[in-house]
Amino acid sequence: MTRERFFTLRSRLKVVNALDVDDATKAQDRLWRIRPLVVEVQNGCLRLPREELLSIDEQMIPFTGRTHLKQFVPRKPNPEGLKNFVLASPSGFILDFEIYQGKKSLLHPGSSGIGESAVLRLTKSLTKGTKLFFDRYFTSSGLLDKLAEKGIAATGTVMNNRVPKTVKLSSESQLKQRGRGASEMWVRNDDKQVFVRWYDNKPVTLMSSLHGKEPQDTCRRWCAKEKRHIDVPRPHIVQAYNANMGGVDMADRMLSFYRIKPV
Repeated sequence: MTRERFFTLRSRLKVVNALDVDDATKAQDRLWRIRPLVVEVQNGCLRLPREELLSIDEQMIPFTGRTHLKQFVPRKPNPEGLKNFVLASPSGFILDFEIYQGKKSLLHPGSSGIGESAVLRLTKSLTKGTKLFFDRYFTSSGLLDKLAEKGIAATGTVMNNRVPKTVKLSSESQLKQRGRGASEMWVRNDDKQVFVRWYDNKPVTLMSSLHGKEPQDTCRRWCAKEKRHIDVPRPHIVQAYNANMGGVDMADRMLSFYRIKPV
């Protein structure tokens, strides 16, 4: 087969007949041309067994071609491509996903933004008792309440501007003055949410409907001032988050071994 023949055949490959898709679907679903293929892959993911501890994170599908769906996300291993919201197990199995199509495409009724909508969409297949972890892009007090109504406990880092004003914690500068390993915890009046602020190299704030500050352990850190490793006190919520948040990163690592690259 000649090169030209190959490219001609490739350009004619189709997953769906455009005449079978109505205009409303085309306007609503920007992936309608490959939707049957996406659904088949999703169904395969949904058939995988669910573990108790799961995580949700962003994933970038590398793509440099032409599409309105392409995003550029700095500080990602593959910054250019399609943004994908992924539900994964700690061992790296992808259990569900939703390809980002724009701000209006993923909005869940009653949600406060894309991050919350993505979590509510990806937790539809989860059962009561699941423990979920996600980062600051998704975390909010309202989201944890909605997940709790479904019997799902959640833990995540949180942006300072999403911490409710009723939460009383020392400021980041005050925590820094107390030294490395300093931490504080605040529990909501109904005991359903916990906020923990911890100072390591820099301050980090986490919230959870499951984990708190105790029992603390220690982690090894390099001290530039003393030029040696030291033991730094670490709240339990931080240890649990670090242990269970890497599912999507593990999936990316496994996929990188089989990535098809243009030549």
